[in-house]
Amino acid sequence: MDALSHPYEPIRKNAIELIAVLKGKDALPHLKKMLNDPRSPVREAAVWFIANLGIAEAVPDIKRMLSDNNWAVREAAIRALGKLHAKDASNEIENLLYDEYWQVRRAVVEVLAQFKGPEKLKEWVQHAHWQIKAPAVKCLSELEGEKSLSWLRPMLRDEKDWAVRTEVILALTKLKDEESFERLKQMASSERDWKVKEAAIEASIISEGEYALQTAKTLLHDQDQYKRKIAVKLVGQLGGKNDAPLIAGLLGDRWDIVRIAAVNSLTKIDGEKSLERFFKMLKGDNEDVRKAVARGIAKLGSEKEAMELAKKIASFKFGDWAREANEALVLLDRKLYCPFEPQLKALIEGKVIAQ
Repeated sequence: MDALSHPYEPIRKNAIELIAVLKGKDALPHLKKMLNDPRSPVREAAVWFIANLGIAEAVPDIKRMLSDNNWAVREAAIRALGKLHAKDASNEIENLLYDEYWQVRRAVVEVLAQFKGPEKLKEWVQHAHWQIKAPAVKCLSELEGEKSLSWLRPMLRDEKDWAVRTEVILALTKLKDEESFERLKQMASSERDWKVKEAAIEASIISEGEYALQTAKTLLHDQDQYKRKIAVKLVGQLGGKNDAPLIAGLLGDRWDIVRIAAVNSLTKIDGEKSLERFFKMLKGDNEDVRKAVARGIAKLGSEKEAMELAKKIASFKFGDWAREANEALVLLDRKLYCPFEPQLKALIEGKVIAQ
């Protein structure tokens, strides 16, 4: 239990996970105390693992975290209450519908979709704010299935907001709406908003059905960087190890979005074979590419690679600590600090820097 009060944040976070796993429901009193930790990532971890215990008596403690001063903790609390099926918290959750962070707003919509069903979502699909409307489109289309085509098709034509249009395209793609595919193919070439364009490109490739993989391969060297990016992504999803050389050839693409997609796809289909390539790319000058590479190494590497990456991350200037960087660090936490005793000792002695 001493690890819960350790001065190093990563050790406290991993102690929460370890205690929750080993003690089960008996860990609840210890986890409740960690909700008052001065570091938000530790409070967030405590919220998640309390929710994983599935104990209804913890609901009041999770409700309290809805007013936390950190958005990630508020989001975790909302989703934890959803996991605990705490319908009596609906009003408190809905009070965060206009939170300043979109991640919190999205969590509100997604959890209340679970609690309040289609009627509330139909109201939000007409909402003026995209941060509420977009997740409502996603949730309602998932609930209604093909019934949602009656309102999704007009929205594809009439909606102005890029985020909402993107969710509409994603929904139509999942539903395999052949009536919309022709328009989406046109949008893949003519759309000006890059996010909407990417969704349209993906939809147009997927519409090829059994020929989707071959279509994606033919676009790997298209002049349009967005088409190359989506093609790389889909080859990674639909292809296999034999397609890895095709993707590896795009690690040197002049567009960072294509290089990032190539790193992500190689992580999926090429496994440890890509580690040597990834370490070389850590010396690159594009921060977003380095983040993707760091994630790939953290997912694929052994303790040796993880330790090396921890030192490298300590020297990076990640700015606002995007979710991608946090993901890499979480994976490293697990490899470095829990449950390997030598790594704990190295960290305590200051031989490893990873804060």
